[in-house]
Amino acid sequence: MKMTNRSKRKRRKSEDSPFDLAGRDGSRTCGRWGTSCRLTERTDGASLALAQNVGQRVVSGAVLDAASAPLNGATVFLKNLKSKSIRSYTSDAKGRFQFTQVDMAEDYELWAEKDGKRTATKTVSSWDARKDFETELKMK
Repeated sequence: MKMTNRSKRKRRKSEDSPFDLAGRDGSRTCGRWGTSCRLTERTDGASLALAQNVGQRVVSGAVLDAASAPLNGATVFLKNLKSKSIRSYTSDAKGRFQFTQVDMAEDYELWAEKDGKRTATKTVSSWDARKDFETELKMK
């Protein structure tokens, strides 16, 4: 039986292993499905996969007036920059707000409005690995 060129070809590296890119420290980064994880070698010889920005985070904080006092009843907006969807929350008596189940793989803009005034827009970046993103929004 004659072997064809197709069967003689070597498999591509990404088909052999999802860990394509080797780092200088001997660690390997996977990129098969566009995921962001890192496989590192521990001192006991075991491998450990570390995922970055996978899952959900909580975005919370306080809305403050120009004198840094808590602002009750301000509307806080969280805009997904990819889908353009906007979530909103009304701050409580202590000026606090909280958004749960915020996708860590997406970028967002965060701002507050009340009585025609608006805070500066803050960015919640997908590169930020914090599971709890805490910030203050101060009215101008």
